[in-house]
Amino acid sequence: MFATRIDVQHRLRAQALLGRGLRGPNDLSAVFHIKDRHTRHEGAAALVPVLRVQDRLVSAALVAAISLATGCPTQAKAAGSMAQTITVTARVAPWVKLNLEYQQMQLTVTPDDVARGYVEVPAASRFTVTTNNRAGYTLSFQPNASIFRSVAINGMGVSVEFGAGGGTVIQSGAEIGVARTLLELGYRFYLAEGVQAGSYFWPLSVSVSAR
Repeated sequence: MFATRIDVQHRLRAQALLGRGLRGPNDLSAVFHIKDRHTRHEGAAALVPVLRVQDRLVSAALVAAISLATGCPTQAKAAGSMAQTITVTARVAPWVKLNLEYQQMQLTVTPDDVARGYVEVPAASRFTVTTNNRAGYTLSFQPNASIFRSVAINGMGVSVEFGAGGGTVIQSGAEIGVARTLLELGYRFYLAEGVQAGSYFWPLSVSVSAR
């Protein structure tokens, strides 16, 4: 009965000591003043299971703290070792845009032009072409009126000539990134048979498309 009471008392003292921050048998000598060697042995033995429980709790707290600091559970290390690099490739569709800066709206034919057979119109169209297409782009010229039998166009690097049905010109594109080209075109319209002197709507339209 007396031994049981001592055992209970030592257990209560052990729990109180743990609350004060004592963690091992060496700390007990400063608090327990028990002369009986057998009694001291029982007091220390009573602390062993409690200390084991506290060690487990401290270890668990350290693991939780490390997990929170790294932002992921500790089990993630095994999964991280299996990570692979994925390469993503995106293909950008080719595009082209024409921005018209200036276009002469009328074609004036004088009696001298009729006698000569053609009308010379320098710098009648000015526009920029922007594209990301390495293959280049196509400029299309379509007639709006039947007042000419052919037309010569300069300002695209080379002089080209089309019939009354119009035509297309292939231009180079962007070697890298986006290319922007400013074009200023001049025209020589060879007049169709029977055209009289006067003012006409501009007889040719231009459009652009990617190749």
